[in-house]
Amino acid sequence: MLTVVDVFSREALSIEVGQRLRGEYVVDVLNRLVRRRGAPRYLFADNASEFTGRLVDLWAYHHGVRIDFSRRETDG
Repeated sequence: MLTVVDVFSREALSIEVGQRLRGEYVVDVLNRLVRRRGAPRYLFADNASEFTGRLVDLWAYHHGVRIDFSRRETDG
């Protein structure tokens, strides 16, 4: 599941469900949102492969968006 939320307004901008949500699909969703609302300054994401791949990185660079990856705490 891909959930896109505006962290300021807490509005759910997109909720996408699928078996495999690859980087291409994430970029398609982000492009659709940019057309409707403009590009964000930041994209907060986990370290899943669809966000750490080259396509999302290129998308962010092209739109001037900084990606901030979440940090998971480890036990111990």
